[in-house]
Amino acid sequence: ERVRVMHLFPVTREMTIFELKAPCRIAKLGGKVQVMDLFKVKEFPRYFTLYQHGEKLSASSAYIWFVVSGEVQVKTRGKVVATLTSGALLGHDGLEDSPYLTSA
Repeated sequence: ERVRVMHLFPVTREMTIFELKAPCRIAKLGGKVQVMDLFKVKEFPRYFTLYQHGEKLSASSAYIWFVVSGEVQVKTRGKVVATLTSGALLGHDGLEDSPYLTSA
């Protein structure tokens, strides 16, 4: 499942299985991590909250979310400001070590 999703993601779309299993520049616990290990595939129930406006996570615990299927509503002060669908990326605020500007 993870390989199938990684072939939908723009950066890893053209990578072979050998490239996906190769060590990348990111190290954890003193060792290089495989490209595949940077990705997790999760299915979320309807109305699940990925992150809240104002929430601040450390860059090491934040995620960038990639929508494979379905829809994600992005809200500001409780109002929907965008509806994201397949292929959308969201959550990059958390990697910049700043609070999320929206909820999703």
